[in-house]
Amino acid sequence: MSNMCVIGAGRMGSLYGALLAKNGLQVTLYDRWRQHIDAIRQNGLRIDGISGDLTIRIPATAEIEEIAPCEIALVLSDTNGTAHAAEVARRVLTPSGFALTLQNGIGNVEILSNTIGANRVLAGLSYHSAALAGPGHVTHTHAGPT
Repeated sequence: MSNMCVIGAGRMGSLYGALLAKNGLQVTLYDRWRQHIDAIRQNGLRIDGISGDLTIRIPATAEIEEIAPCEIALVLSDTNGTAHAAEVARRVLTPSGFALTLQNGIGNVEILSNTIGANRVLAGLSYHSAALAGPGHVTHTHAGPT
């Protein structure tokens, strides 16, 4: 099974990471918000809302060096953090790995492509939404196609 990392583990990154891990994928969350990462490490990641109420134990880090080499980097950072997310992806992706962005905003695909190569970037769209209830806690507010 391939390793996957979620870069930008805020509302949407936490939601996607938790649901992918729940379904058996090997996922590591990465975010620079240490309070959120510390809460996930200590208590697990709580997801409530339309997905039910569950707590997922999932690896989470604020240190790039702690991320195992990944085949897939799911990029869900804020647009202002895309350059940093692209650098994280460049450092953690295996030579055959790729990044998938589900970000809102303009210029994200171009930033990722310039950093890791256009042939390694996929762009997608999500109709899910989530709200941050607090460190280590996300509420799934809407589900739709991805």
